[in-house]
Amino acid sequence: MCHIVLQQNVVVGRWRLIVTTVYVAPDGSLSYTQAHSAYIPDGSILDGWSRTESESFGHLIFRDGLIACPTGEDEKGWQVFGNIAGVQFDPACLGFNAVTGELLSASAVNRV
Repeated sequence: MCHIVLQQNVVVGRWRLIVTTVYVAPDGSLSYTQAHSAYIPDGSILDGWSRTESESFGHLIFRDGLIACPTGEDEKGWQVFGNIAGVQFDPACLGFNAVTGELLSASAVNRV
């Protein structure tokens, strides 16, 4: 079983660690806990994740796949979902493979 935990180390006079847990919410949406909170809604899915690696990149895999759906009227953004039983997706949604890579600088995360 693999749980996805994102970590960011920030130096502000001392080390501080922020841990965020990523989960699939009951509606299928890929979600995460807020900083300093462990709240995860009942019915959310924490397991079913795996990761593969190669020399240059890897893949983040959710058990039955990941799906991206266009958001808003202009459809310029996308929301990511885990493919879970009982959730219907619009035909405009697309299945995809998530590619992972090594983070070379924490400062890149701070700008996102």
